Amino acid sequence: MLTRLLIMKTSTLKYVFILLISLVSIEVFSENRIPVKEHPSSLNSMVAQLMGWYGRLLPAERNIFFNQIDKEFKDSLKQYPHDIEHLKIISSQLVNSSKKGLLQFNVTINIKSKKPAGSIWMTIKEQFLFNEKKDGSIVLEKIILKGKLTEEERELSENTNRMYFKSREFAYSWLAYMDGFGSVKKTINLESWIESSVYNVQIGSKQINGSVASSLRQRSVYLHTGQHTLRSIDITQDDESQNTYVLDLTMDWKGFNVKTVPVIAKINQKIKIKINNDGTWYVLFIEEKHLIPDLTPWQNLLC
Repeated sequence: MLTRLLIMKTSTLKYVFILLISLVSIEVFSENRIPVKEHPSSLNSMVAQLMGWYGRLLPAERNIFFNQIDKEFKDSLKQYPHDIEHLKIISSQLVNSSKKGLLQFNVTINIKSKKPAGSIWMTIKEQFLFNEKKDGSIVLEKIILKGKLTEEERELSENTNRMYFKSREFAYSWLAYMDGFGSVKKTINLESWIESSVYNVQIGSKQINGSVASSLRQRSVYLHTGQHTLRSIDITQDDESQNTYVLDLTMDWKGFNVKTVPVIAKINQKIKIKINNDGTWYVLFIEEKHLIPDLTPWQNLLC
């Protein structure tokens, strides 16, 4: 009897493995749910604003612009040194607030600034407070300085510039839009390309082809309600003369399909972008392919 049960169990496992290989967006039922660390669905919108905030602190680059800072945040800029050459986020923590609608992000950054006597290294700890409005939009309300420490010079582990933060501002805003946050449209210049640019989606044997708006509608049958989580990002120049780039994103998705069945997915998107002279980003096309989902949860908060 025991041998018989073992054979049945082995056959079942083989079947599940074959099913995993053949499907790239997997319906997850209660008996084999994969534990994933939960974050608010507004996470991508908040992180996009963080990336934009830090990116505008760095030296100007040709055609790399960020939205203007609201008047109430002008004083917050005074907590940073002038002539920042390098800025890196070294830790982040999303904290639940007891106040309804209030979301708190604790961030620690390293900064290198240029002074006449030489460079100065500094570690800054700060707190970003976001408010979730009734219309679903996420608004940055306050930035609180929690600590500042001057340190000795060190080697750069990674060279961050405005493009580093701009590409992440765009990526997180795009993920937020796919999650249902329409308030990010302006950040990614969405209205100029959503109806005209091509968006091809491959989900196993399923092919979706059309404009970005059309493909998003068809895609929502499979990925209807849920959240995208960015796992990796890379941007490379495609054609210098045309000022075009390819943004390569890998993300996880967890949520429900249109029939309210739980679904997980791992997705790769290649987004070809043209940066206009006024600094706006225009998406030329998007190629999306669904991969075999990882069975281990993504632990990092930021990418």
